[in-house]
Amino acid sequence: MSKSQAAIENLVVYGIAIAIITAAVVALYLLGVFSPSNYISPNTVSGFTGLAVSQTCIPGGALVVTIENIKSYPIEILWINTTGLINSNMSKNASFSSVLQTGQSQIFFVLNSCPKASSARYSSSVRINYLTGNSINPGPFLSKGTISGESTSSFTPEKVAYFDGPTSYEPCGSATSTCTYINSTVPLSGRNLSYTMVAWINTPGYVSGNSGDDAFFSFSSYAAFSFTSTDLNVHTCYNDPHSNSLNVVANPNTWQFVAVAVRNSSGLLYSFYLDGNSVDTWANNTRDLISNYVMIGGQFQQCDSNPFVGEISDAQIYKGYLSPSQINSLYTEGLGGAPLQNAGLVAWWPLDGNANDYSGNANNGRAINVTWVSP
Repeated sequence: MSKSQAAIENLVVYGIAIAIITAAVVALYLLGVFSPSNYISPNTVSGFTGLAVSQTCIPGGALVVTIENIKSYPIEILWINTTGLINSNMSKNASFSSVLQTGQSQIFFVLNSCPKASSARYSSSVRINYLTGNSINPGPFLSKGTISGESTSSFTPEKVAYFDGPTSYEPCGSATSTCTYINSTVPLSGRNLSYTMVAWINTPGYVSGNSGDDAFFSFSSYAAFSFTSTDLNVHTCYNDPHSNSLNVVANPNTWQFVAVAVRNSSGLLYSFYLDGNSVDTWANNTRDLISNYVMIGGQFQQCDSNPFVGEISDAQIYKGYLSPSQINSLYTEGLGGAPLQNAGLVAWWPLDGNANDYSGNANNGRAINVTWVSP
């Protein structure tokens, strides 16, 4: 064999080897092996001068930011904004207002800032705007940082709202009421209005001394939704007070997902869900007159339910009649999941240590005698 022929054969062999290696590299690149995002450490935080920040992305696409005030004077968080590409979705502004004392930390939720799917990579920049209690230099100041990580498949809130109810029948709207409740003003007034309410609740069921069931949601004096150890109920108190027992067996001392979707047009259609499953519907020929006042954990004076006894978390209100698949989607996110995107969210109270509304609509609640406990 001539030297030139051997050289040519060697070149052919080397060329085939190089082609194989090149194809393998291309394949690995297309699989994302060499993508920089694959080397992002879970839940990294950098920056944020003057604040201590931690974060995670929860099911449903909400960013959970824990902020600790490490300054020697109080600060007031005004707003949090995330900017950057997160799962091809630009985040939106969300307004807050919360005072943190020195050494105090609080959880804040920013909707639509994370991938909805679990185990998805994300990275973004975050800006936190705050005022200080320093009279010489009150601000406002802007603390900027970057976050990255992998979205979680589940999330457990640090705190939930506990309602101890009265020892005897006592509507929360009465002048002598001592019950625990959260009151908020929500723009839902008017007739012919469809809406949906959801929440996670944990109740011991019937409590000795209560004269009936315990209301977990109510709209002014017009409608209250209640849950006991034996059934789920609706009470409508506009004009002619009446109620409907759905005979749904509850599971005391267990976290359960409750949803009530109300279609309000020529008449009322109530659709009730328990743990993501439709359990009953109830039609009513009268039209519901919704007011702007919402009570969580209690009911107003004119209705006939007791204040709630137990724990409530992740309460949400939507303007519109959510479908069964939408209800089930909220349930599968689990306790601490984020609201649905683009579904008419009006208010979102995670109730993770406060009654703030994190929908961006500023419908903050006022917590009366509420205790914040671990779930």
